[in-house]
Amino acid sequence: MHIDSLKLRNIRSYEESSVSFQEGTTLLSGDIGCGKTSILLAIEFALFGVIRGSVSASSLLRTGCKEGEVELSFSIRKHKYIIGRKLKRTTNGITQAAGYLIKDDVKQDLTAIELKSKILTILGYPEELVTKSKSLIYRYTVYTPQEEMKHILFENPDERLNTLRSVFGIDKYKTCRENLALYTKEMRITMKLLSSKFDDERLVKNVLEETKKILSKIKKGLDVLMPKKEKAEKEVQKAKSVLESLDDERQKAITCKNTITMLSDRVEDIDATIEKKKEQKAYLQEDLKHLEEEISTTKVLDRDYDKLLEQQQEKLARQEEKLVTISEQKARISSKIDEQQDIKTNMDTLEQCPVCLQKVDEKHKHHINKKADDLIEQQKEKIPEINNQLQTTKSNIEILKNNIKKIHGRIEEKKIFSMNKKQFNEKKQLIEGIEQEMKDAADRKKATEEQLQQTKKELAGFKHTEKNYEKQKALIDTLQASLQTCSVEEARLMATKNAEEKRKTEAESKINELEEIRKKRDRMKALHDWLTQYLDKVFLVMEKRVMASLQQQFNDAFIELFDNLIEDDAINASIDEQFSPEVIQNGYDIEAKSMSGGEKTSLALAYRLALNKVINDFVSHITTKDIIILDEPTDGFSSEQLDKLKDVFDNLHINQCIVVSHESKLESMADHVLRITKEEHVSQLS
Repeated sequence: MHIDSLKLRNIRSYEESSVSFQEGTTLLSGDIGCGKTSILLAIEFALFGVIRGSVSASSLLRTGCKEGEVELSFSIRKHKYIIGRKLKRTTNGITQAAGYLIKDDVKQDLTAIELKSKILTILGYPEELVTKSKSLIYRYTVYTPQEEMKHILFENPDERLNTLRSVFGIDKYKTCRENLALYTKEMRITMKLLSSKFDDERLVKNVLEETKKILSKIKKGLDVLMPKKEKAEKEVQKAKSVLESLDDERQKAITCKNTITMLSDRVEDIDATIEKKKEQKAYLQEDLKHLEEEISTTKVLDRDYDKLLEQQQEKLARQEEKLVTISEQKARISSKIDEQQDIKTNMDTLEQCPVCLQKVDEKHKHHINKKADDLIEQQKEKIPEINNQLQTTKSNIEILKNNIKKIHGRIEEKKIFSMNKKQFNEKKQLIEGIEQEMKDAADRKKATEEQLQQTKKELAGFKHTEKNYEKQKALIDTLQASLQTCSVEEARLMATKNAEEKRKTEAESKINELEEIRKKRDRMKALHDWLTQYLDKVFLVMEKRVMASLQQQFNDAFIELFDNLIEDDAINASIDEQFSPEVIQNGYDIEAKSMSGGEKTSLALAYRLALNKVINDFVSHITTKDIIILDEPTDGFSSEQLDKLKDVFDNLHINQCIVVSHESKLESMADHVLRITKEEHVSQLS
């Protein structure tokens, strides 16, 4: 992991600031209280959010501000990440708001909890080691306030050991042993419950023996009963066969009776049909007599009246056309006379010629009037002839119409005659047909009467069939009653057999089940003995060996670092089995609390750096191995100790080291220096 930059807005003593971080050692320099540690807390807040007791929302948000924001940019394995977190002041206090995570320019808006989960995955930290009150791996490998590390050194050894067991992940062995104890306890309870199931085993075996005896008795009873039942079934079957034969005769007798009834009804129907045909023949003969009289009294000339009608209609059409022509001629004569009269009238009043405009004299008027009178006279002479022609034509039309009317009458008479003649022939044919039907009906009647007599003779042959049928039926009822008794007894025995077989099956199943339970209990006991006698010891040995290995690595790293920081041969320090520091001065054991300030700081820094090295080596999946943050690591150091710190940093072999200190001498050891000043409660970076 490499931290690239950090942006702050309204965080503690910062209003609006940003800082970039390079590879190598970066020193955050400044006076005490200028805001150096605030940057480290802001980085931790950006990664994990609010952590109760160490990174609280109220301690981060700048006093008097409603909102604050931190944006941290960092790189891991060629991926670029930007995480942003926000704080808001509400009536209920200061809370975390939703934030965001940008990975390789892809942004996700996430809640505070979702952001924390994402970061744990990116950093490779187990979630159980980052709680609401601490982030163990980060605080033990990347950033630990110096005072907190001193607290770790001087706290209760058992508490410190349990904390380190959690950080190293070794507490899983203890958890395994505790879980194993719980599991084996449950196994003992289960085995006790399984053993309690054998209390009824003797009773189940007694039930099984009892059912076997009852089933043996039932088998003997069925061996006696089944032959009786088979014999009864055969007798019933034989009697039913005889009954079926009698039933066939009975059905034939019934068929004969039905046939006799049907034939008798048919004879009656034929007689009724013959009587009906006689009546129809009488009615038709009466109608035939009347038609014959009408035909004999009707005289119809054998002429083609249709052709004659057509001729008269053609003549009438020509006369009507002629009448129209004469009327048109008469109309033209009247028109000409009226035209000449108009000329005469106009001439009498005409003073000037409308064409030449000359005055018209009396002589000319007389000449015109005379000419008009001549023309009028000529037309009047034609009128008598025209009138005669009109009268003659009208008379001819009337005669033709009368002729046509008479021809229509003749045509109608001829139609009536033809219809009567047709009806006469039809009725004559109907009478002949009825006579044939009457003959056919008489033949059918004779044949039906013969069939009726034959059927009556056949019915006489089934005289005793009904009596024999009822007798055989009574015999079958008696035989079936005997068979029913056998069947009831069989059903009773089979029901008892089924019930006992079920009891037997249940008893056998219960015994098999108990046998399986016994095997299960025995297997569980063997497993329980192995778990308690061997596996528990294996976990304990594994835990001790891992802890011994870690303690050895931790001790070696701690001794090397402590010796580099303090060259006083009179003081030696090491780590015991409880991961507690042991200090020997001038050959005597002394308590760490009695050391000087610089010696305590050296002890704490050596412990801190050794812990960082061992955790990074042991926990392989974390991604924060290339960075370390040290907060005031030189408190109480002498000038000589400050000089040695350069060698210590070089031996760490860490790509990025961020150091917070007010010691100006450390500036010469750092690759990059960021100075922080504070004026009027506002921190600034330069």
